[in-house]
Amino acid sequence: MTKFTSTVVLLFSFTILFSCQEEELTPNEDAAKSQQAGITIHNNGGNIDPNGGGNGGNGGGSSVDEYFSAEVDGVLKTGNNPFFQSAFGIDQINSSSSSVTDLFQINILGTLEVGTINNPTINYVKTQTNTYESINGQLVLDEVTTELIKGTFYCDVVNSFSNDTLIVTNGRFKVER
Repeated sequence: MTKFTSTVVLLFSFTILFSCQEEELTPNEDAAKSQQAGITIHNNGGNIDPNGGGNGGNGGGSSVDEYFSAEVDGVLKTGNNPFFQSAFGIDQINSSSSSVTDLFQINILGTLEVGTINNPTINYVKTQTNTYESINGQLVLDEVTTELIKGTFYCDVVNSFSNDTLIVTNGRFKVER
C-alpha cells in the first residue's frame, strides 16, 4: 500500500470512529429560565410551539382556522401566522410571527373572558422605526375557550414622536390559545 492510500484509509477510519461517538446532552439554561418565569408562547405555524400545534407551517395542523386583519386608514392589513402568548399576567395577541412591519399587538390585562374592553392597549408597528399606540377604541372578545380567542377591534393609534394619527377599523382575529 502506498503512503497516500494508507493516510486516506487511516483518516477514513478515524472519521468513522469519532463520528459514531455520541455527545452528552446538556439542558438549555435559557429555556429553563423562561419556564421558571411562567412564560407561555404559542406560535402555531412557526418553529416555537411547546404543544406541537401548527397551522401547516411545519407540518402538523391546527384545529383552529386562524386569521388576523384590520384596515389602517382604509388600507387592508392582514397578518400571517397570528399567535397568542401569555406572560406575567399579560395576554397578548399578535398579528404575525414572521413580520416586523404592519404588525399589531393587542395586550389584555386581567381576566381573559368574553366581553368588551374600552380603550384597549393596541400597538401598531408600521415599520421597525415607526410605531403607534392606541389612544381610544374598543376590543370585543366574542369567544374565549381553552382552544381559541376570537374578537373584533377598532381604535385610533398615534406615533408619540411625530404625533401622526392613524385610524384602525374592521379589526378581526381568531387565534389558537
